[in-house]
Amino acid sequence: QFGQCAWAHAVSWDGARWKNLRYPLIPDDNPAHLYDGCGCYDGSLTHSPDVNDGNPVILYDLSPAYSPTTMPESGIGVGLGSGDRPIQGVARPADLNDPELQYWVKDPQNPVVGSLAGYPSQIWKSNAGGVAHWNYVAGGRRKTTTDPTLHSWQSGNSSEGFPGGGAGGQWFEPMPPTVDGKP
Repeated sequence: QFGQCAWAHAVSWDGARWKNLRYPLIPDDNPAHLYDGCGCYDGSLTHSPDVNDGNPVILYDLSPAYSPTTMPESGIGVGLGSGDRPIQGVARPADLNDPELQYWVKDPQNPVVGSLAGYPSQIWKSNAGGVAHWNYVAGGRRKTTTDPTLHSWQSGNSSEGFPGGGAGGQWFEPMPPTVDGKP
């Protein structure tokens, strides 16, 4: 995450010297992208043979550029006040032959719908009863879908023994106050 509103991107061929590239996810003025006009936030890039036909995919938090309580076309509740449900988007590389994956395309089906939580982790595939499921962790809970486009999610079954707690794909979690109430 860069500048609290976009993703930064750097590459290295040796792990010591890094080259900054163009930002892969940024808010823009495209009317079709009002869903993330105020920010492309936390999330994860997944590159797995079992996800997105083996091609890289980003699942990320986003912030809409307007404050109504629903998205005009879909009716999805995405207001900007406190307590609002987080929303997410999917992005894919524009050119899979680019070794640096500099250009990304926001999926035209954005935003993602279903039981969401902020800070999505990487996505993995599992099989339950012979049916493929894709999964991620957010807010310490598993989210799951049978939709290979990764646009329709629901809460995973907590009785499956999946561990709870943690913040999912986020690299930090706010520290709770100490016993005496100080941060």
